[in-house]
Amino acid sequence: MYAVNKYGDSLTPKTLDERVTFLPAPPTNLKAKDGTKTASVVTMQWTLPTNNGGSPITKLVLTHTPTGGQAQVYNLNTDAVEKEFVGFTESSGH
Repeated sequence: MYAVNKYGDSLTPKTLDERVTFLPAPPTNLKAKDGTKTASVVTMQWTLPTNNGGSPITKLVLTHTPTGGQAQVYNLNTDAVEKEFVGFTESSGH
């Protein structure tokens, strides 16, 4: 999961100065929300970035890869703090 602003994303900064000055911090504490997991449904939750890099964050991006499936990329609102997934299993990547 990562955040995006007009300068780029929080995945792979080129230098420490670029990350601190321009790129947003990534969301933190990505985990399954307590009490939401069933056999095939889970709600993931996270904490919004505390540093926007000096420019408003324009979207949050979350990738979900079901076991044996292809990666699904979700562009989320900048105030989103959770996302429900259907078809999620223990070994799914995120």
